[in-house]
Amino acid sequence: MLPIGDDNTGRRSVPLVTFALIAVNVLVFFLELSGGDALIERWAFVPSRFLQDPVGDFPTLFSAMFMHAGWLHLGSNMLYLWIFGDNVEDRFGRIKYLFFYLVCGLAATFAQLVFNMNSNIPNLGASGAAQQPHGAGRGRVGEGFDLAAVVRLGPIEPKDVTVEACFGPLTAAREIERSRAVGLVLEQSLGDGRHRYAGTIPCPRSGMQGYTVRVRPFHPEACDLLGAGLVTWWQG
Repeated sequence: MLPIGDDNTGRRSVPLVTFALIAVNVLVFFLELSGGDALIERWAFVPSRFLQDPVGDFPTLFSAMFMHAGWLHLGSNMLYLWIFGDNVEDRFGRIKYLFFYLVCGLAATFAQLVFNMNSNIPNLGASGAAQQPHGAGRGRVGEGFDLAAVVRLGPIEPKDVTVEACFGPLTAAREIERSRAVGLVLEQSLGDGRHRYAGTIPCPRSGMQGYTVRVRPFHPEACDLLGAGLVTWWQG
């Protein structure tokens, strides 16, 4: 699934740092295109070269985190940075967010160093920094993750259904286990049978968490979900 946008109605500030980081990444990529292999070999992070001369190669720890291997690499990183970076910047504040971005980039580079000490292959490590706001924006332990979903109900009225978010820890197979459910609230009817629901998913523990949205039939006089004579069903 490819994200194309998010809900920024709660954002309180203009994401200047995010805009600047995107601009720097794009500028560096065009410098790569014009400078060719010589520029990439000089400013990318090379583990074996860094270990031989840490002081002389120190600048590549930072230059490499703005370099990309191609258009797809650049586009995917900037898409995630554009969608999630502004929310993390709004929550953290500009200085803390920039520090977080750089630290994540350095952590990814040193991870590459630990597992590939003898490598002489240039490492273009922008993903280590640019992808981190994606994870940071999901939610912190003890807090909640705001969720919005557009549900297509067709001719069924919102009063005839209950919309819930089911969530829980993910297994190694990326399946939700020990799921719990929270109700979502109808925020807006968009027309054409589409309705926007929103709610907050709690983040009680660390680790990978997953969620999905489900629609259940509802009627105030139905004693259970199988009161088929009372609920409204859409055959479509």
